[in-house]
Amino acid sequence: MDSRTLRSLEYDKIKEMLSAETACSLGKARVAGLSPAVSREHVAEQLALTTEARRAMEDFGPLPFGGLTDVSTHAKRARVGAVLSGEELNQVGDALRCARRVAEHSQRVRECCRLLGRIGAGLHDHAELETTIRDSLNDEGEVMDSASPELARLRRQVRRLRERIMGEIDKILNSPRTARVLRERLSTVRAGRYCIPIKIQFRGEFAGIIHDRSDSGATVFMEPEAVVGSGNDLRQAEFDEQHEVERILKELSASVGASAEAILADLETLGELDLISARAKLSALMDAAPPELDETGYLCLIQARHPLLVGDVVPIDVYLGREFTALLITGPNTGGKTVTLKTVGLLCLMAQSGLHIPADPGSRLPVFRQVFADIGDEQSIEQSLSTFSSHMTQIVDILRQMGSGALVLLDEIGAGTDPTEGSALARAILETLVRRGAASMATTHYNELKTFAYTHPGIENASVEFDPETLRPTFRLVIGTPGSSNALEIAERLGLERPMIDRARDYIGDAALSVEEIIRRMEEAQRALERERAAAEEARTELEELGNRYRSELGKLAERKDDALRAGYEQASNIIHKAEQQAAGIIAKLQSQRRQSGTTEAARRDLAELREAVAQEQSAALPEEPAPPPPDLRPGDLVSVPRLGRQGVVVKPPADGKVEVAVGSMRVEVGVNEVEMTEQFETEESRDMAGRLRLAKAFETTGEIHLRGLTVEEAVTELEKYLDDAFLAGRTSVRIVHGKGTGALRHGIHRYLETHSQVKSFTIAERGAGGEGVTIVDL
Repeated sequence: MDSRTLRSLEYDKIKEMLSAETACSLGKARVAGLSPAVSREHVAEQLALTTEARRAMEDFGPLPFGGLTDVSTHAKRARVGAVLSGEELNQVGDALRCARRVAEHSQRVRECCRLLGRIGAGLHDHAELETTIRDSLNDEGEVMDSASPELARLRRQVRRLRERIMGEIDKILNSPRTARVLRERLSTVRAGRYCIPIKIQFRGEFAGIIHDRSDSGATVFMEPEAVVGSGNDLRQAEFDEQHEVERILKELSASVGASAEAILADLETLGELDLISARAKLSALMDAAPPELDETGYLCLIQARHPLLVGDVVPIDVYLGREFTALLITGPNTGGKTVTLKTVGLLCLMAQSGLHIPADPGSRLPVFRQVFADIGDEQSIEQSLSTFSSHMTQIVDILRQMGSGALVLLDEIGAGTDPTEGSALARAILETLVRRGAASMATTHYNELKTFAYTHPGIENASVEFDPETLRPTFRLVIGTPGSSNALEIAERLGLERPMIDRARDYIGDAALSVEEIIRRMEEAQRALERERAAAEEARTELEELGNRYRSELGKLAERKDDALRAGYEQASNIIHKAEQQAAGIIAKLQSQRRQSGTTEAARRDLAELREAVAQEQSAALPEEPAPPPPDLRPGDLVSVPRLGRQGVVVKPPADGKVEVAVGSMRVEVGVNEVEMTEQFETEESRDMAGRLRLAKAFETTGEIHLRGLTVEEAVTELEKYLDDAFLAGRTSVRIVHGKGTGALRHGIHRYLETHSQVKSFTIAERGAGGEGVTIVDL
């Protein structure tokens, strides 16, 4: 696409809006390299992906990109043997966790979003590496004791040695014999050795090694002789500890390097998904819709809005490509002619970039191989180009580059020079565009071009509507009618004297005035048609309301009819019941006879037939009773399944009208309306099965969940399922590891816990057990 055209149509501003909706630098890099495509298949696929991503976002929530950063540099460095820092390894771990969660999300949406699910299915499984990094490093990237048994042993040794040294130093500080030589009763660390401050004049009396001196020179910092041996042991243990930490970081980095190719491929996939997700978010923000791609070159925009305009934007309807391929727009200045050109051009660029467009569903767009726009006056002072020369230079370039399947947008065609010559050039340019098969739109003020469009096949007039009563444009585009400048009417209403208006009309000439008069009458006829159409629309709306009211009354009447039928059949049933009693009495009398006659048998048969006929008629006539609402089911609920004649326990929350229930030793999926809540199990088998389910949950559900690096929304989703499982497992207390960070995730989790019915209380963990990075929950 032509770079000047992209600049004129403000395509970069759309990219800025799109970039603002991305989750990380991976998506922003994709947006920076975005340009309109010219392959119809590619455009169709990208539009379909945007549609699927918006549907998935609305039905399943946004893609979980929390914690994702571009770690491609880390992976490449690790691939060539570099040792990553703890912070860099944490970033890699967060990226792997994000990839896993995005893959899980793609799995959930696979049924309804086939293309999106296929991209997510390409993400690799890094569960082992992700777990190793998470178990080895804390939030700050420091290697934890749990990273290796050797590191845990060395750190215990370091702590014991420090405690032994501090014990000896405390004895020295509290000894009356050293009080005289001490500058202060405290200890400090100098050059990695534990020292106490000694007055300079007593340095010879105190047994120890000098490691430092104060700025004033009045104090020396000496390591007591009694702790020198332990200090040496401590330094050796610290060196060993540091060596073990470096070994662990090197080992983790090597693991990242071994998976570098898969990680880099996943980052590419995540960047692509971030771009698709951003397109879906921008679609929702603009209330946009996907256009239908037309193979015949037909362009039809319904209620299209310029995406960069704010406030009360007037939508326009534009079409070309069937009866005509060129549209000539006329009308007063500031009436919206240029905005119409920019709207059409920018929406075409957006669609060919995979973006939904701010227009109503049903809009159609071709995939243009080229889009050219000469809009505005970009004359160069250095080149001494006039307005006319600037426009003509650009048009010459367009005609030289233009091939088949092009869209050309020309603002004020032929302007900036003598009107006669300018309009002649404009006619020749428009004829050339039509002859070479381009779709084109142009704006003008020339009257000659208005009549030219009526006589030339393939070109249609259009105008931006102007209200002569208010002297304001309405910004509506009217195709089929040329516009008028309305200069004389505006001048007269603004107070210019009538004689000058009449003199101006004389100067214009009869021919020009007759054209203006024709245009004025056409505009009046158009407005009259619009008023009639509005009245017809109002009548249609009123008719729809009457129809709805009629259907509502008809429904009420049907309900009253059903009630009457039910009451009638109840009365009939009572009558038949009495008749049966009477018939039974007759039969009893007949049966008391010594011999049973044929009359008795006939009476029995008649009675049976009568009973069956009444039952069938009642069943056919009476309406079915409405089905009861489905029960509110949660994991662990006790239910009975009447269809199976068994009882069971809900295993998973309902989804798509189905619920999974553990019945005996098997799990079955039944409709939510096929189960009934129950307070307790009626059989020993059911009680044993519930116990086994709780025991299984107790083994599957740990007492701790890690939510670091997630957004609040993602964390709450994970936490809700975890608390259900923990409650079902019979746990009374759990740990939530959310990290310290800015505190936003911790506050969001606490707000959720305050509303959870299974949470008894919660509090921040003690300093030694995680502090503000961990929350303890009592269930």
